Amino acid sequence: MAVGFDSVTSVQPYPLTETWDALVAVLKVHREQESKEDGNLWSPVSYHDGATRGLGGVDKVEAFVLDVDEVGLAALRPRLNGLAYIAYSTWSFGSLSGINVVVPFAQAVAVWKWSAMWGVCHDYFGRLGEVSCRDASRMFYRPHHAVGAQYFVEVGCGDYLEPPSRHRNRT
Repeated sequence: MAVGFDSVTSVQPYPLTETWDALVAVLKVHREQESKEDGNLWSPVSYHDGATRGLGGVDKVEAFVLDVDEVGLAALRPRLNGLAYIAYSTWSFGSLSGINVVVPFAQAVAVWKWSAMWGVCHDYFGRLGEVSCRDASRMFYRPHHAVGAQYFVEVGCGDYLEPPSRHRNRT
């Protein structure tokens, strides 16, 4: 379901979780840290055996991640209704920015299909996430915040995301 990386410069992925519930348990832990760069990272992908970080090593993508910096979670709620997800504040969390929202796929997406799937998902979620997340090998910081900073984690229960074309009529 997900791999981990020790730091932003790490090239060796390690198994982080094998199930959605295990990933939620990991992402529910919000750590207080002195600096952003001290955080561990994760990615919702599987890598080929022995592969190192990078697009060439990715086998499948297990979840869609929205890195939202321009709007709050309320803007995504109509599309999240009925879906499993975890939303958490990032280091840059403010009144309407600095949120990651992770939605698991019902079936993992082969990396060669990822570009098209990312586009469909990005459209489905109102094009509110950062475009840089289209890279299947993208890493995300695990939830952490500055000392004394506000933060949040929210878990939604529901269905895993089917191919988004099946959800087009949702409001």
